[in-house]
Amino acid sequence: MLQAYYALFSEVSLYAVNLSLLFVLLNLAAFYVFGYVQSCLLKKKTDYRYYNLYREEQFRESASRWYSMSRDEYAEYMEEQDRRALDTVYESFTEFKHAPASGKYYNMSEHGFRHVSNQGPWPLDPANFNIFIYGGSTTIHPGADSHSVASYLQGLLSEKLEKNVCVYNFGRSAYFSTQEKILHSTLLLKGHRPDLAIFFHGLNDFYFYDRQPVTRGCFHLALLEKNRIAREMLNNAQAASPQWGALRKFFTTLPLFRLASLMLSYYENISSTGESHCDNVKNSAATNRMIVDELLHNHQEIRAVSTVFGVKVSFFIQPVPTYGYDLQYHEPFRMLKHSGGFMGQDRAGDGYPMLLNELASVEHSFDDVFSLADIQRDIKRNIYVDHCHYTAWFASVIAGHMSDRLIASGIVNPSWQAAEK
Repeated sequence: MLQAYYALFSEVSLYAVNLSLLFVLLNLAAFYVFGYVQSCLLKKKTDYRYYNLYREEQFRESASRWYSMSRDEYAEYMEEQDRRALDTVYESFTEFKHAPASGKYYNMSEHGFRHVSNQGPWPLDPANFNIFIYGGSTTIHPGADSHSVASYLQGLLSEKLEKNVCVYNFGRSAYFSTQEKILHSTLLLKGHRPDLAIFFHGLNDFYFYDRQPVTRGCFHLALLEKNRIAREMLNNAQAASPQWGALRKFFTTLPLFRLASLMLSYYENISSTGESHCDNVKNSAATNRMIVDELLHNHQEIRAVSTVFGVKVSFFIQPVPTYGYDLQYHEPFRMLKHSGGFMGQDRAGDGYPMLLNELASVEHSFDDVFSLADIQRDIKRNIYVDHCHYTAWFASVIAGHMSDRLIASGIVNPSWQAAEK
């Protein structure tokens, strides 16, 4: 009898060892093919790889020209971007900010602003004419520090004002007007009060049609995990039951399960966080109405809080590629025009007529709001480095329009001294 049990145990043990080895081998195989499968699925799904554009040899000459760099400078810039291991970190109320970074082309202050040429001091020096500019990734800019709208604006205004001009680029990737408003209020609360605050937006307000920050899914999953752990600890304390969550988390992060999840998400068209705006969904008229109302409401709140602290404000509706621009000149679009469209960025172009019509109405007509949506109508050259971000040349054009309108409106006066704070 013992021999029979021993034989059965040996046979079961052998099966267990073989299954374990097979499981390990499958995970090793999944580890090595994961990247290849991911790239194949993404290519098959959109065939519109803006974010891989600059890494392909056939496009590098064009890309370096769009960034106003030589090929060697552009290659150096891309290597610098690859070394940025952590791009975002947690920030109270706004959910995230970009991580501090130091390099030749990209420098991000620990205080949350990207550097411009001849970056001004922090904290602010009241002897300077200080300007904060808020916006999304088009404001922070994908190229060199010196090629952003903020940097060009500082240079232009420095030539026209009697005081030394210092611009602080508080652009954040994926921010829309509600997050900009919160960031502005938070900075004022901390005592950082510029002479002028500029809000450069429009694109992301229509892109994030559900009015949720891009990191909403991360926090949602984190809270679910927190609640799960709390429940397991309670059950464990009351009934000595195992905490299976840690084991489940271990298995679901193994290469084999990640590969299966990747394929499932492709075929079922789902996101790991449940948050995906990178699609060709069109906003309804009701959704555009909600977006316009919220954007204009944010303008009102920003005006109100800024007035209390003696800060001038101005709002610029930014150019977007799908409104007022001849797409035959959009080189990235022509290079990769297969099936992906504008990956959701065309929603701004669809919503702009409603927004601009509202801004022209008596109720919402203010001297501090300027539309730059039409400045590209007569431009017959490429002005985008991808689906929506500006070339260095076009960033300088935008800054020129900003400077001209700020001075023509009287918001900025060439002889205006920095305000007492």
